[in-house]
Amino acid sequence: MSTQKATYIMTLQEGQVLSFLIDAEGKTLEIHADDLHSTEEKPGDVYTARVEKVMPGLGAAFICYAPGKTGYLQLDTCSNAVMIRQSREGQIRVDDELIVQLSKLNAPPKRLIFSGRIELTGTYAVVGLPAHPACGASDSSGAPAASASRSASVASAASVASVTSAASDARSASAASAASAVSGSSAAPAVSGSSVASDTSVTPKTSCISPEISVSRKLAPEVRSHWRELVREHMMQRQEDVSFSVVIRTNAAAAPEEEVLVELDSLCGQLKEMCCSAMHRTVPCALNIADTAWLERLRSLPAEKTSRIVADGSICEAAGNAAGRNTADSSLYDMVREYMSRHTPQLLPMLVRHEDPMIGIRALYSLDTRLEEALGKKVWLKSGGFLVIEQTEALVSIDVNTGKGSSESRKMSREQQYLRTNLEAAQEIARQVRVRGLSGIIIADFINMEEAESRAQVLEQLERALAQDPVPCSRPDFTRLGLVEFTRKRREKRLALTIDR
Repeated sequence: MSTQKATYIMTLQEGQVLSFLIDAEGKTLEIHADDLHSTEEKPGDVYTARVEKVMPGLGAAFICYAPGKTGYLQLDTCSNAVMIRQSREGQIRVDDELIVQLSKLNAPPKRLIFSGRIELTGTYAVVGLPAHPACGASDSSGAPAASASRSASVASAASVASVTSAASDARSASAASAASAVSGSSAAPAVSGSSVASDTSVTPKTSCISPEISVSRKLAPEVRSHWRELVREHMMQRQEDVSFSVVIRTNAAAAPEEEVLVELDSLCGQLKEMCCSAMHRTVPCALNIADTAWLERLRSLPAEKTSRIVADGSICEAAGNAAGRNTADSSLYDMVREYMSRHTPQLLPMLVRHEDPMIGIRALYSLDTRLEEALGKKVWLKSGGFLVIEQTEALVSIDVNTGKGSSESRKMSREQQYLRTNLEAAQEIARQVRVRGLSGIIIADFINMEEAESRAQVLEQLERALAQDPVPCSRPDFTRLGLVEFTRKRREKRLALTIDR
């Protein structure tokens, strides 16, 4: 995939925002279809919730996060849960109340999956509450961590409670419990997948203001070390009585340091205020609703890899209604500019308004053709071969075929023909997986080759191509049957499910 800067194109279609990421060679890298003003739940939404049923054997609990709506809470994420009301210290029980965050969408009728680990995402950083140490951990003095943190939580409760007015008598006791959950730190960062207890027991942790800091692995080691030290020094200077976990995103590398630190302070303040305000809110209710997907995606655009953001400037009534403007003079461009001026002002010079009465944005960039190709089963290769991509209940199947071949391939040996087609297919498979938003288990059936060196080349080509994907993919490998298997993390629904055709 090209490393040159790409163009991001946005237009409207029947109440949906279609977003296309196109590289410098004109190839489609991503397509997204999002409702212009969706009221559905989104990953990142934060709620107060009540526990309805606990299932220790499954390491899960059913919670009510909105009137008439229930979800699935993973208990191994609750080691640092902010408890609003707790019937027994150190355990999650029925009728307990806590703050949860939607972490994963499921197709109906499956329930949504929630986490007790709360994080707020910005353009350059992610701020959250760090996880507790595993059960049975002790502090430096040798005393059990649970005992040490109970005494520390008394002092920290007052500092968190001072952010808001006094809570009601019914919640005053639980406010101290919630504050203690916000006031500690741990040795293992929440983003690293560190081990925590998988049962219903929740071990408090020692109070410490030292932040947990992680930096994107896509950055060079010396850059990561610089950001880690800079953020640690900045957070210690804040003299916070609340410990946070901080993740510095890849976008921070191209931004001024002061701008990143200002956003970091803002996220820390928002998270602290949100946790404290939960003491005064009804349960269940929404505490923080994330931006719609198409707006949130603008914040994640890497400035160093984007040349232009082209938004449709045609007047649209739906855009006017969504923006709360006069519908006579509103467009998608107006909404994008207004959002970027508040959240990503550094990208504003890239924003371009397309308003040409002679040729529309869809025709200029062949958007309808790109969309049709991304929804089709068959994908042709330059070598004359083709891919057949099918989504099944359990996995994604991709079959590589030789097709009709080309004049050049006829001069090659059969092994060379197969290798050439497979190498091109490996590159195209990585692109198609990203364009279509495929996830889960992905099985690719390449053309059989006799030489082990040829198979190794194909595997290496696929691995390099997958490394360009911003969504994490596992390392591909051959199975016993000669198929190539890899997985891709599910962050959103695939394109075929979101597009309104």
